[in-house]
Amino acid sequence: MGSGETHKKLELEYEQINENIRFLADVRFKLLALVPALGGVAVFILARRVGLQSGEVTSSSLLEFLSVVVFAVLGFLATLGVTLYDQRNSELYNALIHRARHLELQFGVSSSPGGTKRRRDGSPFPHGGQYRERPKKERRFIFKAGHDLALALIYGPLLGAWLFPISYTVARFAALRHEYALAGSVILAGIGAAASPGG
Repeated sequence: MGSGETHKKLELEYEQINENIRFLADVRFKLLALVPALGGVAVFILARRVGLQSGEVTSSSLLEFLSVVVFAVLGFLATLGVTLYDQRNSELYNALIHRARHLELQFGVSSSPGGTKRRRDGSPFPHGGQYRERPKKERRFIFKAGHDLALALIYGPLLGAWLFPISYTVARFAALRHEYALAGSVILAGIGAAASPGG
């Protein structure tokens, strides 16, 4: 196989990598546009449906509470599935970036003048490209800002929020007083948000 034919195959692979990266980014943005908004509304409606009752739980409210638990559990599992899918999406995205960086090295593309990515001594890298010259994470918001942190701040609280109607309803089933059920549910939702795969 000649070098020209090999170069063409590498170029074709590079184009396909770019398309795959755009596809993964498009899927991510669609999920981010739908899942948090719909999940937040659903959690709010379920919490209102429970009514956060301070009185006795009657037999008529038991069926209502049971339906809330079922829908909240389904919502939690669906959100968890999306979160795990998105984490796999991130792994594939990173692998594509790594391969694209390798191909750019094979192409021998020169580094951009005045590029932001530099060696430790301040000199530019000899080979560049859109992926080889990606800037490092420099911005901070307590921690280094990046995709993973941003996604954790979105999916983590949403997963925790689903636990609120579930735990409150179960606590009321167990005849726990409204104040204790409410406080315990808020604490559990916070723990769930921090401990979830999204967080």
